[in-house]
Amino acid sequence: MTTLMTMMTSEQTATNPLTDFPVVGGVVQAADSLLRDLNIPLWLAQVVELAGLLLLLHVLLTQVFRRVLPWLAPLLDEALAWTFDRIAMLLLVPELVSTRIRTRKGKPPLSTAYTYGDSVVSLANAAKSVAHVVLDVLPRMRTAPPLVPAMLVFVIALVWNSETCTGDPCVSPATQWFTVAGEWFGQLV
Repeated sequence: MTTLMTMMTSEQTATNPLTDFPVVGGVVQAADSLLRDLNIPLWLAQVVELAGLLLLLHVLLTQVFRRVLPWLAPLLDEALAWTFDRIAMLLLVPELVSTRIRTRKGKPPLSTAYTYGDSVVSLANAAKSVAHVVLDVLPRMRTAPPLVPAMLVFVIALVWNSETCTGDPCVSPATQWFTVAGEWFGQLV
């Protein structure tokens, strides 16, 4: 009986790490209240909420792959080309200044100025080519198998679990849920 009371007290005071999410934290809190009112154990409520959030994230990532990335790729390609051209122009200013100063004094430009200018232009063109090749992959994500967003969701969940701390002492959410679930099942047996 004492174990049951301790577990109920620790379960009631346990915080749900899912409520810390910026956009859906309030929805998770509302779902917590609803599931707790239905006398569902806290650990099970949190697992159900996590499963719902992961499913929602999978649907969202699938839509991003199918609709947003193909639309965004040409826009990013143009923006990056414009950006690399502007960076190259800024990097060519020292060459321009040194060449103008030397020509005003009646001297020819330094031979290194030509090498520097050619190098800057070559690097800018290479960066634009690499960006174009990388961004050319984005429209192809439209046909990515559903396993790709699922794997991404799995990696996101693993990183979140390893970076999130709950309880005292600090443990990962999965560890907390397994511990509380084990105690809950232990009292059923």
